Amino acid sequence: MTKLASCYLRALAYADLFDYPLTAAELKKYAIAPLVDQKIPPQDYFYLPGRQKLVSLRRQKETWNQSKLVLAHCTANFLSLIPSVKMVGLTGALAMNNAAQHDDIDFLIITTPNRLWLTRFFVTLVLQFSGTRRQPEDVNINNKICPNIYLSDNHLAISKNEQDLFSAHEVCQLKPLFDRDHTYQKFLHANKWALTYLPNGFTQTQSSNPTSSLTLKFIIDLLFQILNLKFIEVLLRKLQLSYMRKKRTIERVSSSRAFFHPHDHRQHILSEYQRRLDKYHIPR
Repeated sequence: MTKLASCYLRALAYADLFDYPLTAAELKKYAIAPLVDQKIPPQDYFYLPGRQKLVSLRRQKETWNQSKLVLAHCTANFLSLIPSVKMVGLTGALAMNNAAQHDDIDFLIITTPNRLWLTRFFVTLVLQFSGTRRQPEDVNINNKICPNIYLSDNHLAISKNEQDLFSAHEVCQLKPLFDRDHTYQKFLHANKWALTYLPNGFTQTQSSNPTSSLTLKFIIDLLFQILNLKFIEVLLRKLQLSYMRKKRTIERVSSSRAFFHPHDHRQHILSEYQRRLDKYHIPR
């Protein structure tokens, strides 16, 4: 504990909430402001005292996550065929290669302006026909795809009342699987406030260049052109909201963004983070 500066100890305290030891590179990336210029000692993994068992757990999860990452990239490949999909990003535990064996796969999808609900309609169709769509009533969610955040390209910034350490981590941990027109960089620029919490949090991440069937692309392009009308977007929004009405909990939706998180863990995580700081006497 005494060998590391407070900015790194705070990073370890936050990562510990997710049973996740950090490498030296990750420790530097997720150091929590204010930063201190300190050389990080050579070590494979860093963790809080008494938590060395997390190293073997992380290695086990990395093995489990290999097939999940393949599926995530494959699915993003198909979703890239939808003309209004600007970016497919991997979020949640898998973005940190820290998913449990039977976890689902969380996506953030960025769409062209005024086409969010049309895009969601096509995304749902693709996932439904591929058998990978996670539905609310599913008991077995292993390797199911859950696109739980949709953002319009012209509304990329996280709301000011949610700009905190929790959201900063969500922004910095996101991994682009497909990126059209440098949308990922636009997303980072719109959320540069995250650097006030994680000053080293932005790193260059390369997305893949999907290759797909030209026939399938032609069919989807044709369907999209037929439905790519403003009144269709409005109609699909009303239909989808009507369908979801009986299942709604804390989901937040509008014409330019949709957050389908049935449970909000923000306050619990931030409270537990503060508790760990106190427990290990880490300066805030």
